[in-house]
Amino acid sequence: MKNITILQHNYKSLYAVYKITNFLSSDYLEQITNKTIELTQRDSMSRTTGVKANMTKYDELLKHEDYKNLFSSVLEYLTMILRLRSAIGTQKYRHTVFDAWGMQHLKGDYTLNHNHGQSNWSIVYYMRVPTDDTYIHFDEFNRGELIEPNSLFIFPGLLNHSVNKHTSDISRVSISANIMSESI
Repeated sequence: MKNITILQHNYKSLYAVYKITNFLSSDYLEQITNKTIELTQRDSMSRTTGVKANMTKYDELLKHEDYKNLFSSVLEYLTMILRLRSAIGTQKYRHTVFDAWGMQHLKGDYTLNHNHGQSNWSIVYYMRVPTDDTYIHFDEFNRGELIEPNSLFIFPGLLNHSVNKHTSDISRVSISANIMSESI
């Protein structure tokens, strides 16, 4: 069963983090995990970003059909969140995923504090998380949230976040994406 958690200061604010656990079916989860591992065998970005791990180029996942259903599901959830949280619950939205990249954190890798300022919304989807001591930290909320396998985080692009050092010999596998949204 999917579960949703909301991290925020004010219950009326859209400025929040939405965590959805058990996001994908196990078969599809396995498919995109394997594809992401394949794409992150080497670090295409040479650790020049805040991600100090093996990372694809920013647009890499948009080139692969394997991720199409994932992004479709993410956009359905984003639309639902926006409708539930807005004054006009029937509002329609147009979303565009304009960046999507894969990451594989090996032992000792981490993600520096950063934001995705160029986007309305950002996501991080954690497919494989081999330890139970990994947290994504959100400065604005002064909070770390436990990362679980098959969990999706949706949050405003301006929200600063980081992830602590990976401690397992088994890699952590995840993807991120940036989304522009407009009401239509």
